[in-house]
Amino acid sequence: MISEIYEEEFYTKVIKSPDLVLVDFYADWCTPCKMLSPILNSLQDDFKEYRFYKVNVDNNNHLAKTYKINSIPNIKIFYKGKCIDTVIGIKSKTELTKILIKNIKRRRKSE
Repeated sequence: MISEIYEEEFYTKVIKSPDLVLVDFYADWCTPCKMLSPILNSLQDDFKEYRFYKVNVDNNNHLAKTYKINSIPNIKIFYKGKCIDTVIGIKSKTELTKILIKNIKRRRKSE
């Protein structure tokens, strides 16, 4: 199960993390978000290079505004404090796997 984080934890757990971090911006009322959740949970088991977190946009308005979350589900991938990729809408496990692998390769090239 992916941990939900709040604005006061975001800096420590996402921005200051030395790891790749996937943040799922979602809302409880969002049907596509509910469909995406089990896919992300299964990816969390497969991709130990990442930290996975969820941010409820209704409870964290400032973060949603800061990262220009206008559509959900909205996945942001962070590395060394910067957003390096964005995925908007529901995607299959295969599509998300390709995106996660691409960002692992990007991180390795930058090291």
